[in-house]
Amino acid sequence: MAVVNADSLRNTLGGQLQLSQSDLAERMRETLLVRNGVYCARRFAIDGYTLTWFVEENQVKLTGPDGKLLSATSALAFVHQQSSGRRAA
Repeated sequence: MAVVNADSLRNTLGGQLQLSQSDLAERMRETLLVRNGVYCARRFAIDGYTLTWFVEENQVKLTGPDGKLLSATSALAFVHQQSSGRRAA
């Protein structure tokens, strides 16, 4: 079973966008999201794509450069998609 953490989500998004590890390291922006003083999510943004990981629910939402929702699924399913060879973006 795949482990879901920030690294696995970051790498899955990079794989779906067919980016190298060096491109990810140089260009990806990450933001911690806090609601009412409590950490609730992490946002990964690169090349107009945004992946938001809602930690407590363990859900992710991927939006494209046009702002349209491309995928909304469990974080585990998102990571598993990459290992299965399916692409969301």
